[in-house]
Amino acid sequence: MNNAIHALPPRDRMSAGAIKLRDAYACKPDAPLYQREFGFYCLEKWKEQGMPDDVPRAELFHFDPPGRHNLKGLGWCEAEFMPRFPEKVVEERGPHEVIQDHAGRHLLVFKEHRSSFMPEYLDHPVKDLASWENNCKWRLDPK
Repeated sequence: MNNAIHALPPRDRMSAGAIKLRDAYACKPDAPLYQREFGFYCLEKWKEQGMPDDVPRAELFHFDPPGRHNLKGLGWCEAEFMPRFPEKVVEERGPHEVIQDHAGRHLLVFKEHRSSFMPEYLDHPVKDLASWENNCKWRLDPK
């Protein structure tokens, strides 16, 4: 049985946004691009230049309806550590800073736009079996 966990659900059970997103990811011939917001670092400037503030961005920019569902608390690209690593600034580097994120990674980011750009990954909490056991394994214990 196709339960939509081990395989995609049938197209007739997908939302319009999910169908359009799947077709774009599958590079289906003649599939239109799926339009969504990825985060803008220029919204404040656009508002200064006259972008209306009272119109939802999805309507203003003609974004497609959502095509996915998030399950919060299950991690994303990293494990859902509990407790999380403390988020902190490790080093200042002019317009950049090295931060430690919730997964214990050290990332080089822009100071004012941490989430608007792909960070540079500088270090990770696991380097060998000892660092796995000391830094991470206990954070994944369900007890």
